[in-house]
Amino acid sequence: MAVDRPFAPTTWLPALFAVLALALSACAGTPAGGNPAVTFSHLQPIRFNATEVQFVDNYRPTLAPPNVEHQYPQTPAAAVRDWTRARIAAAGAAGVVRVTVVEASVVEVRLPTREGVGGMFFNEENIRYDGAIEVTIDFIPRAGVTVGPSQARARTVRTQTMLESSTLNQRSTIYFNLLRGMMDDLDQQLGAAVRQYMQSALAQ
Repeated sequence: MAVDRPFAPTTWLPALFAVLALALSACAGTPAGGNPAVTFSHLQPIRFNATEVQFVDNYRPTLAPPNVEHQYPQTPAAAVRDWTRARIAAAGAAGVVRVTVVEASVVEVRLPTREGVGGMFFNEENIRYDGAIEVTIDFIPRAGVTVGPSQARARTVRTQTMLESSTLNQRSTIYFNLLRGMMDDLDQQLGAAVRQYMQSALAQ
């Protein structure tokens, strides 16, 4: 959302440029503030009739622009791993449950803004984060059991924009809120899919 700002007299421009240069220099040297990790300890585990819970990360991060998830302490893949530890439990002997990360990315998209001297008087949204997480849960029965294989799958996509004036701390908070929203979506979708498609694999 753009915020209109009144124009300053042209005689103020040299001083304004000097202040902006100092502000940009200070932001560049300020480390991003730490945000708490997305956690799931408040949720009850989903108990499978399984001897083991396996976690497989098939997402291969580029570690290069436009991807930015690797720049933050908790990546989407790490959040799914933490979710698996807290939310998926082995409580039986009929097989193995496997949680697989298919996609776990956050991409930075540059948004068009006003250019030139006039654009300096507006605080516009200039960056958008596009996040996507896709996860499957598979139950692999052991030989000789009557329970068959089953699978649940979920995909969540969210976006978050930020202003030109956003500090590194504020960008870190925006990323955290994006990740938390995606993981909330993922938890709800996977929980519903497990109840619909994997009921026979759950522990009694």
